[in-house]
Amino acid sequence: MFGTDGRAFHRPLAISVAGLLLAGVGLAVLALVLAVAHRETGQAPAYILVAIALTGVAVMVLRGTRWVIRVIIVVLAGQLAAIAGTAWELSHGIDARKASQLRQLGFDPTAGVVINLIYSSIGFALFCWFATRWLAARRRRHASSRAAMIAAEAADGTSVRAFDEGHGPAVLILHGGIDDGSSWRRVAVRLAPRFRVLRLHRRQYRPDLKTGSACTMAEEVDHVTALVRAIGQPMVIVGHSSGAVVALEALVATPTAFSGAVLYEPPCVIGPPLGGVALARAQAAIAAGKSGTALAIFLREIVRAPAWAALLSKLVVALSPRIRRMARHQIDDCAAIDQLGNRLDTYAEITVSIVLLGGDRSPAHLGERLDALEGVLPNTERVVLQGQGHAANALAPGRVADVIAGFAARVLRP
Repeated sequence: MFGTDGRAFHRPLAISVAGLLLAGVGLAVLALVLAVAHRETGQAPAYILVAIALTGVAVMVLRGTRWVIRVIIVVLAGQLAAIAGTAWELSHGIDARKASQLRQLGFDPTAGVVINLIYSSIGFALFCWFATRWLAARRRRHASSRAAMIAAEAADGTSVRAFDEGHGPAVLILHGGIDDGSSWRRVAVRLAPRFRVLRLHRRQYRPDLKTGSACTMAEEVDHVTALVRAIGQPMVIVGHSSGAVVALEALVATPTAFSGAVLYEPPCVIGPPLGGVALARAQAAIAAGKSGTALAIFLREIVRAPAWAALLSKLVVALSPRIRRMARHQIDDCAAIDQLGNRLDTYAEITVSIVLLGGDRSPAHLGERLDALEGVLPNTERVVLQGQGHAANALAPGRVADVIAGFAARVLRP
């Protein structure tokens, strides 16, 4: 969850900011000890409150609490004014009252002000680090907006579309639900300097191809096969969520087309149906024109997302015509997975190298499905993204891109 404004506030920066805050806790504790030692206990409660507050903020920064991160960014930027004020104080003389308070604590006033200057300088340096990453992310987003489109034709004559960017060995990305590939844009931008990245707009989520009947998994695989044929070279296939189930089916259908795969939490059937009774209720809601209710059922009872996320989805559906239209596609997607049934025995025949990717904050059942795949696939590597859930492609694109790039560099070697 380390992300805001282009996901520039990444984990190393969060750890550094938390470290600075905890250094402030150390200074507050030191001041408290000195105050007690010099019997200046009147300020002790203030030092205690500062230490508690800074510790709490440090914890929230490490947990990725977004509003806290936004406030911290503003505070870090404001350290430039603190630097200027402290420098002026050193050159024009320290305020007499402040100097007296420092002496009462046993501090040399000049040394105390210099410590403040160093602390503020580190804080502003961290802001500059964030700003540099934010500007770089803006440039990457601008570059990704110019991604070309590649078209092909499936066996049944339907059109196949994919974003096409970068140069080098090919990486094919199959997005998850309620998407058109855009949620993987930041990952693609990071891969594009080394790889040709293709983000397929999956057939299941193509409103121009939906004619009233639900898209089957076989039809989705036909689109993957058509694109692979058009590219004409071995590639790594990356699948996210339901897109990872499509990737598994594509690996079964055309095993020689792929040098390897990265599967990010595929919700494949490993026992009872994925949707079951909940899916039937969601389908009934779609038929009744209640897209918000259908999506809430899907998120809460099938994905097993928190209750607040399911409730929020109703508001999102009400406000976003795009999400409202795609809710039906998501329910159809779940139905297509259930129609496949348990395919673990078939997947056991896949021999290419596979990375099974997951997050330690994802719903538990997704980890159980990865466990089941790991138990049958003959050539797997398990990677767990610490502090991430089912949407690390959007929240930690750099970390996801690093996993894909490292794996692709190994299996796509000439």
